Amino acid sequence: MKGGITYKIDGRQYVYAHAFAGTRPPLYRNVFLSPRTRDQINPYTQEESILNGEIGYLFRSPYLKARASVYYTRFNNQSNIVSYFQDDGVDFDLDGQNDGGGLVNFALNGVQRTHTGVELGLEYKLSATLSVTGVASLGDFIISNRPTAYITLDNNSAPVADGLLIYAKNFYVSRTPQQAGSIGLNYRSPRFWFLNVNVNYFDKIYLDFNPVRRTEQGILDVTPGSAEWEKILYQERLPAAFTVDLFGGKSWRINQNTLVLNVGIGNLLNNQTFATGGYEQLRFNFEDQNPDRFPPKYFYAQGFNYFVNITYRY
Repeated sequence: MKGGITYKIDGRQYVYAHAFAGTRPPLYRNVFLSPRTRDQINPYTQEESILNGEIGYLFRSPYLKARASVYYTRFNNQSNIVSYFQDDGVDFDLDGQNDGGGLVNFALNGVQRTHTGVELGLEYKLSATLSVTGVASLGDFIISNRPTAYITLDNNSAPVADGLLIYAKNFYVSRTPQQAGSIGLNYRSPRFWFLNVNVNYFDKIYLDFNPVRRTEQGILDVTPGSAEWEKILYQERLPAAFTVDLFGGKSWRINQNTLVLNVGIGNLLNNQTFATGGYEQLRFNFEDQNPDRFPPKYFYAQGFNYFVNITYRY
């Protein structure tokens, strides 16, 4: 169910509000614990519910277009199943017995995520041919509860742990910059060619964290507040980065037909140190509790890249 309302202050100014409430089934990969070996279903799989609201302001004039909005989104009852190889056996349920090693199916259940933020955008015409654009997104995407884990081994359908508490509350959602912005200068010639230059900024990017470490077993016998404690529980934030993009094109009229040329250059300054994301390895040595034994993996943006596109319309 969704709905919205728009109020026109005058011919150029508007305020609006949108709301959404809905459910969706879990994804296939978050239903079956180990589809390669058996058809066992995660017993805590639920229908996911989503609540969203947005309030915004819109301004339109011959020279300036601007939009500002504030949003809130809540995801409830999410599940996430990950598999990894555990070298040594682990006492997941702390019953004094080794639960064995091998390929572990780790099902996170009851995950709640809260996304809040502000989005801004504008376009201002400096002249008939030259304009400047700007966009910004300032978000705060967090896991807002402590989910639980249902753990099995690949060669055994019996759970080795049920309801294991994961200390993930207030951890940041990974795989996306939560703060981003772009400023562009755009030129459109009356002779049918254009050129755009954009400077982009990305920040507040976090690694995908390992839930196995954020358990009672992961910090067992570690002094609270110590450097080792912080190292195990800390979620790494990646450095901020910026890129520059350049786009241009021209069209020609040939009789009644049109020839169009478009050229784009991404990451013009060849920034190869831009870490766009990554993940902590799920393997964790519970004996020495050293997270550096299996270091994180990082993803990096492409360096200098380009494309050329030619289109003939008739």
